[in-house]
Amino acid sequence: MTRTSAEWADLMDRLMPFHLRVDRMLRVTHRGPLLKRVAPDLQEGEALLERMEMQPAMPNATFAGVVEQLAGRLTILRMQEPFIQIRGCFVEMPGKEELLFAGSLWVTELEALTELGIAGSMLPPNEPLVYLLM
Repeated sequence: MTRTSAEWADLMDRLMPFHLRVDRMLRVTHRGPLLKRVAPDLQEGEALLERMEMQPAMPNATFAGVVEQLAGRLTILRMQEPFIQIRGCFVEMPGKEELLFAGSLWVTELEALTELGIAGSMLPPNEPLVYLLM
């Protein structure tokens, strides 16, 4: 069975609700549903690195540089307002026109989820975050 782009996008939204995709200019092209919820001001079309800090740091980051230096490597995206951290990795998408950041919210206290308006029941079953915090 061949899936449509919309079906793939829906699957990624359900399995990785904190993921995002960026284009070759590192502008946000898609945000997972829980990322939209906790960071509503991060808009599609916006330059990712104008809103989020990346660790490891990559001054003057480019699409090619991210692919070469960070693809498949643990990376943290951090936003100051609201303060959120997403831990994951960049993966080049088929067609090589977008990067997927497949990540999970990184918090160290269960109360942080509540402060962000997230209930454990909103997380997909493959998300270990709730179990790690209990």
